[in-house]
Amino acid sequence: MIPKFDSLVQVLSGTKPWQQLNEQRLKSIRGRIFGWFLGFALLLLGLSLLLFGEITSGFGALVMSVVMVIISYRITHKQYSEQYKKLVVPPLVSNIITHSIPLDTLDKKRNRCKFNHQGHIDLDLLLSIPLFQKYDEGIISYHGEDLFSGTIDKTDFQFSDFVIQKNYDLILVDQDIDITTFRGLVFIADFHKSFDGTTTLKTRKGKIYKHQTMTGSSMKTASHEFDKMFKISTTDEITGRYLLPANMLERIINLRKLFPGQGMAICLHDGMLIISIHGVDFFEAKGLKKLEKQNLLRTYEEIKAIVEIIHLLNLNLRIWNKQKKDFIAK
Repeated sequence: MIPKFDSLVQVLSGTKPWQQLNEQRLKSIRGRIFGWFLGFALLLLGLSLLLFGEITSGFGALVMSVVMVIISYRITHKQYSEQYKKLVVPPLVSNIITHSIPLDTLDKKRNRCKFNHQGHIDLDLLLSIPLFQKYDEGIISYHGEDLFSGTIDKTDFQFSDFVIQKNYDLILVDQDIDITTFRGLVFIADFHKSFDGTTTLKTRKGKIYKHQTMTGSSMKTASHEFDKMFKISTTDEITGRYLLPANMLERIINLRKLFPGQGMAICLHDGMLIISIHGVDFFEAKGLKKLEKQNLLRTYEEIKAIVEIIHLLNLNLRIWNKQKKDFIAK
């Protein structure tokens, strides 16, 4: 059972990392105030120069005042966010994962999770998934962070943020630009049924990056509500219907309700479940708010929602002693 937010705050607030992050927060606030002070001083200087007819120098000082404020904001936020991920997110994840097993299960040692804010899902693994097969064409740059990997009961999982950009040449102006072809979260877990082939689902609403590939032929389900939410394609319709019985359709509908505003793609491929949630940037510190406030609550809700994927889709119920899919690097 996932612990409530208030009880987690009570546990974490007495720890050394919590105190260290509060110190970093105060340091970042002081740095931001200093940046504002310098920006204000440059603003006054610019206005004074304009009054004395120094147009070029005056406008230059005004521009520098704005730049100073923006730079101080970004630097202090980056420093605080890095410490937030380093000091508070790991114990937060550990508490959520450890206690996310049902109460009637005695062996909680099965639950484990590692967090690396500089890591990401292995690129070879990502590009081996049919959903991402077009992301290996042309000049592509990948940036990933916030890697979570571990096990809940019988289910191995990992997820991380990704930004993927493709470089395009602009022939007429002899330049090139980078276009974002995916920004969001990728979740991979061991599915509870053995199967070969690929079945892909894409939401009909929400932003979906066009590079993500639908493999096979289109398919309809027995649920009109489900078909209104998702487009489906499969390399084998018999396997597709085996993977998506009525109770799984209902579970995926409930999963969709966790992320109602985002586009989603779900790929069932060779014994794995892959979910991409588009247009999100999870696990970031939002401003310099106190930990008891919206800042930590937002991260708690994000981790809780992703962990609940395993419970919502009932992935720990192994069908016919299904063996684990080994996809997590040791």
